[in-house]
Amino acid sequence: MANPDLASPWRVKAQVYLARDGVDKKAYQHALDAYTSFVERNPTDPTGYFDLYSLYMKLGNYERAQFELERIQSYYPKYPNLHLYKGIMYSTMGNYRAAVPEFEVEIKQNEQHLQAYLGLGKAQLEMRDFESAAKNLQMAMRLNPKSSEAKFYSAMTNQRLKNFVGAIALFKTALDLDPGNPLLYKRMGECYREMGETQAMRAAFKKYLQMEPDAPDRREIERL
Repeated sequence: MANPDLASPWRVKAQVYLARDGVDKKAYQHALDAYTSFVERNPTDPTGYFDLYSLYMKLGNYERAQFELERIQSYYPKYPNLHLYKGIMYSTMGNYRAAVPEFEVEIKQNEQHLQAYLGLGKAQLEMRDFESAAKNLQMAMRLNPKSSEAKFYSAMTNQRLKNFVGAIALFKTALDLDPGNPLLYKRMGECYREMGETQAMRAAFKKYLQMEPDAPDRREIERL
């Protein structure tokens, strides 16, 4: 029964349950029940639906996550970042073809949206639309020059385009921002291998394995 005055305690309860994750095996279920009670009492407040979306995403229940976003849209068609969240959901599902137009709509509404450009570029990279990915990831780097994620995926795109020199330069720049990321050394090693620079390749792979001693591809790399 709708009663906004009685809704807030249920949202607080949900947050308390989530804080007990790892201690209470039923924490997520209790949180879902509490958030559901919140939205039943305050159905026009989109925050409850977004909380449910976030929790269903964490649980991998994408059908219900999509349903919650649709409920937000029914009340607030211009809810901030709505299409970004849809794009993230579709990308997480591996449905990049559906994700791309959602990110594009978000960018149309806000041409300075870093996360939308990142999401779009990453989705296009997965779809092997490397030229488009390069363009959008370049825009993401322009919007935030200190985004190691934007530089990493831009480097990945250059690697796929066989621009290995450009890829290595971007991987190195990403390392300045994220020195604890072993994948950067692995990807550089791959580029050096393609370029035939054996010494540099081995140095990069050695650093990767030092940082990731239990890497699943350790034996394969050690044979190079």
